[in-house]
Amino acid sequence: MTGKHRHIAIPSKTKTVPFSGCVSPDRCVPGSHDNVTVHEYCSCGAVRKTNVNGSFREHGEWKKNG
Repeated sequence: MTGKHRHIAIPSKTKTVPFSGCVSPDRCVPGSHDNVTVHEYCSCGAVRKTNVNGSFREHGEWKKNG
C-alpha cells in the first residue's frame, strides 16, 4: 500500500485478528506482542494496524492505496 493519509482519521470499521508480527518495525513495542492486531479502516480507504496486549499498544502508520 502506498500514499499518505492526509486527514484526521476516524475509523469507520475495525477488525481484530490474532497477532502476526510487528506492525511498526522502526518503533517496535515488544510488550504489545502476542495477543491481537486490530485493523482500523478509515472511510477514505486508509488502513492502520495496531498490536494490542493489555495496556501496551504498537501503532502502525495509516496507509492508503494510490
